[in-house]
Amino acid sequence: MRNGLDRLTLQSRLPAGAARNALDCALWDLECKLYRQRIWQLLTLPVPHTLETAYTLSLDTPEHMRQAAEKQANRPLLKLKLAD
Repeated sequence: MRNGLDRLTLQSRLPAGAARNALDCALWDLECKLYRQRIWQLLTLPVPHTLETAYTLSLDTPEHMRQAAEKQANRPLLKLKLAD
């Protein structure tokens, strides 16, 4: 990479945190695009399997939460945020 900054050098130049993570992700993305491969292919990992994840319905009025739940009824798992 330009001026010698690559993913490995980045680890020693920036402390762990959001900025380093963002740059690391961007460098992985660039490398994947340059080699026209997905990250799991670059790392010689098996094809990833899909995971079921929860869709979060934000805290709102009961009516708005009902409407949001109806809109997302096709999702396999809904998570509700509740408060006292």
